[in-house]
Order: sequence, then structure tokens, then C-alpha cells
Amino acid sequence: MRLSPKALAAFVAAVVAISATVIQPWEGTEYVGYADVVGITTACTGHTGPEVVLGKRYDEYQCDKWFKQDIQTAVYGVIGCVNAPMAVN
Repeated sequence: MRLSPKALAAFVAAVVAISATVIQPWEGTEYVGYADVVGITTACTGHTGPEVVLGKRYDEYQCDKWFKQDIQTAVYGVIGCVNAPMAVN
């Protein structure tokens, strides 16, 4: 089953909205870049990447922006799996 573009957009928006109330409190938010338990530079709500700088302070706006982008990336990954053609044995 493939989702229409309109249904896909609505689904992504709903998941992003719901995830904020579930994931953010559980994950926590750190406004200063830090090395996580395995040494990966992390900031905000679990955001990693080359743009995160160890010791740099980030504001709430940047953290929210990264969080929404990270959730959308995850949602599209799941949708890609759901929309992928199924192999028939």
C-alpha cells in the first residue's frame, strides 16, 4: 500500500507533533555540545553531526529545529520501508 502525497504529509506532521511530547522528555535536552557515552559529539535532544561543536551553546530554537529534522528523517525512513515493494517468495 502506498500513501498519497497528501496522506504522507499529514502523517509526517502528526508523528512530528506527537513525538515532541513523548521523545523530548525521555531523551532530555542539553543546550551545550557534549561527548556522549561512546564519544560522539551530541547536543540538544540527541542531535549528532558535523555541525555540532563540543562545548558550544545552542538555543531552544536551534534545538527544536534539529529535533524536528531528526524526527522527519526517521519518519521518512520508516515510510520508505512501508512503501517499499514486498518480495514474494
